[in-house]
Amino acid sequence: MSLPRRRFSFLLSGLLNGLLIGWLGLAPLLASAATPEARNLSVEFRQISADDTSGGVSYSAGSARDTPQWEPQALLVRNGEKAAFRLHDAIPMQWLQSVGTQTNANGVASSPANAASAASNGASMTQALAWFDAGQSMAVQVNWSRGKAYASVQIEVQREDVGSRQGNELPRQQRAHVSTTVLAPLAEWVTIASSGKAASSAGVYRSDNSTQQQRLLQLRVMLP
Repeated sequence: MSLPRRRFSFLLSGLLNGLLIGWLGLAPLLASAATPEARNLSVEFRQISADDTSGGVSYSAGSARDTPQWEPQALLVRNGEKAAFRLHDAIPMQWLQSVGTQTNANGVASSPANAASAASNGASMTQALAWFDAGQSMAVQVNWSRGKAYASVQIEVQREDVGSRQGNELPRQQRAHVSTTVLAPLAEWVTIASSGKAASSAGVYRSDNSTQQQRLLQLRVMLP
């Protein structure tokens, strides 16, 4: 037996009104849950040797090598927002681009070995200026919900270094880049990348190159 059309319309209208009222009451709660809490968060970044966290004692000996080192950095950022920090240097270096040949007393043509030799012998030379970048940058975005013991962190770090110069050769431009997204427990250091070999067992003596020791890149999120 079907309901009268007027009664059916009344029931349908009441159901729609109930759903609308329920949605209007739930919408503020959903919006509040989706909006990050308005507060600042501190993000710290560092590089350490894996030996610093092993708890044992190990020894190594060897020649040091010119290896880029990450500098510790820290940023204060509003919850849910992005922040970036960059320290940069532009380093000029002059180099000998070309040297003209010269003829000695015997009529033999030769090229000077370096700029000092060219200048002392009166040979023509062309010098040029090259620029090298050095510095470090960090960009982060942190999302944390009240009551959670961890935060979601998007982090990108980049470092540029200039190697040692040997003679007339231009130094090597060194670059390192790390980009990742992790869940980081609050107030704890989290390793996001590592390089080199794992640390020796406690009490072990090692004579290989010390620069091969494992290094860890870590971040930490704090609630100020």
